[in-house]
Amino acid sequence: MQVSTDHTCQIEEEYERVKNAGGRIDQMQTESGRDGPLRIYKGSLPYPGLVVTRSIGDTCAEKLGVLTEPEVIDRDLSKKDIFFVLGSDGLWDGLDMEEVVRLAVKYEHPQKASEILVKRALKSLDAKCIDDNVTCVVVHTG
Repeated sequence: MQVSTDHTCQIEEEYERVKNAGGRIDQMQTESGRDGPLRIYKGSLPYPGLVVTRSIGDTCAEKLGVLTEPEVIDRDLSKKDIFFVLGSDGLWDGLDMEEVVRLAVKYEHPQKASEILVKRALKSLDAKCIDDNVTCVVVHTG
């Protein structure tokens, strides 16, 4: 079960905050035109090209309206909740929820599960010609 929100320029509130801070929102420019999701750029520069509108600790992007503090959700765990996965956007862009769950539940040690998820997500991103980083932590609750 996904318990967080993907913070991107597709969400009106996020879009408006970035625009009001002076960030340029556009798709990536390719040889064949614009492609992919909306990204955040600084003026006419080709960077940073962020898809996310919240990036923990990214004080450079903060000047463009990117929030550097995470959204925090309180949720009581039930006996059915045997683990949870904290992952950066690269994890979720590389793997879908079903694949993450299938792999995470397969490994008894959370560190091994995290390592496998990162490797698989990076391989998937590479196959999709997406250049991103992946951060992942698996926590067993039982």
